[in-house]
Amino acid sequence: MENKNRATGWFGYLVLTASGAGMVVPVESAPESGPWEGELTSFWESRYVDSGRDELPEGGLWTLEGQLHHGSFELEAWLGVGDSVDYRELNLSAGYSASVGEVDWGFAYTRLEFKGEAPDDELELALEGPLVGGFGWSAGSVYSFGAEGSFVEIGLQYPLDAFWGRLQLTPRVTQGFDFGYRTAVHDGPNHLQVGVDWTWLLDDVWQLHGHLTHSFAGTDVRREGLGGHSWVGFGLSAGF
Repeated sequence: MENKNRATGWFGYLVLTASGAGMVVPVESAPESGPWEGELTSFWESRYVDSGRDELPEGGLWTLEGQLHHGSFELEAWLGVGDSVDYRELNLSAGYSASVGEVDWGFAYTRLEFKGEAPDDELELALEGPLVGGFGWSAGSVYSFGAEGSFVEIGLQYPLDAFWGRLQLTPRVTQGFDFGYRTAVHDGPNHLQVGVDWTWLLDDVWQLHGHLTHSFAGTDVRREGLGGHSWVGFGLSAGF
């Protein structure tokens, strides 16, 4: 298996992320400088879908993610383990985020380690901002040194609050483009992804997370003889 681009959580989601629902995720404004803070998240997904492709021959993925952030800087470790097959992946990331006007941006380096496979190094850039009517836009790109290619996603989200802000729902749509990241023979539209993310705030420390996602195969995916996928994810996180 090659070139896993997990949606790394330093962007402020998560998504992943680690929802795996897409690379492009909302970027939160950088906090004021202060003491180190962190978050620990355990998540399960019925499939491990990345770049519109199911990465495992069967079953889903358990993940454990830890984040530490201080001001605009963030460190992250993410471990994924197959629930039905012998698969392990470790991502270690360091990132920086800031704001320019109403636009938030983030940049990160990630080291990816795989059981029985060659490692990879990736650079990621994410942008996010508001639109009219409560909508938000997002854009992200990842470059793989192993594949010598890039993957780009642009997205549209509509955040909603319910139950006095304790339930947060975010319908989203994302379009992905492959530029030598997953396949070397085709550049262009890869997949279209739609879904809903949700977060239930249990208290000031604990949160429940989940998502429902479907990925429609684009030209790049169909050239490999692959189709679309639907999957769900559930998780629990704690801040400290």
